[in-house]
Parts: sequence; C-alpha cells; structure tokens
Amino acid sequence: MIVAAVIFFFLIFFGGNYAIYRTVVYAFSLTDSTVLLSLKIIFIVLMVSFPMMQFFASTNFSLITRVLYVGSSIWLGTLFWLSLATIFFWSVYGVMHVVVPSLNILMVAKLLLIGALCTSAYGVWHSFQIQVKSETIEIANLPNI
Repeated sequence: MIVAAVIFFFLIFFGGNYAIYRTVVYAFSLTDSTVLLSLKIIFIVLMVSFPMMQFFASTNFSLITRVLYVGSSIWLGTLFWLSLATIFFWSVYGVMHVVVPSLNILMVAKLLLIGALCTSAYGVWHSFQIQVKSETIEIANLPNI
C-alpha cells in the first residue's frame, strides 16, 4: 500500500513538473534545443530534489543538508504556485480559444507564470520575516504548573 502511495505521489509530482515545463515552453515560445535541454535538466533536478532531501534530512542533519532542504522546500512551494498558474492558464486557454480566438493567450500565460513566481518570492521573503513573541497569560482558577 505504501509503495502504491509513493508511486502515485511521484506520478502526480512528475505530471505537475511536466505540465509546468510544457507551459513555460509554450508561453515563452522556446525552440532552441540547448535551452530546452537545459530546462529539462533543471526541472528533473528540481523534481527529485525534495524527495531526496527528505531522505537525507532524516539520516543526516548538517549545514549543507539544511541549505539544500530549504532550497528544495522553496521549489516545492514554487511548484505549487506554478501548478495553479498552469491549471488556470490551460483552463482559460480552452475557453478563450473557443470564445475569443483573437486574444493573445501567450501574454496571459506569461503574466500567470510571472505572477506565480512573484507570489512564491513573496512567500519566501515572508517566511524569513516571522517573529515569535512570548506572552504570559493568566487565567482565573487555573492551577500553576
């Protein structure tokens, strides 16, 4: 059962990375074989980075592991926002291709992808701005520990 769940997770994870890859290639009209190969390699490395870092972080905790884990976690968050942008884009593409065929759909894709990246960048920035403040609250008739 666990093996089936892991396989299902990787299929969803791979599918999401592949859909984002195809959307980026389509939106930015990438045709250069060197750029496409580089983009494929980057997506493959990023796709396996989080599961690998989950394993390494559970067996070894060092500064390098922590930095790589944070990097792979950032990619996982970015993947979430890019997945939403991709799903929304292809939904809009399907409707607009029928309703308004003259609409510049590539600009919509670029705006959605850039918006997803900006949202992810804000999330990363915000995660480093969190401050924890300790407060003592007294409640009547509550025994002290």
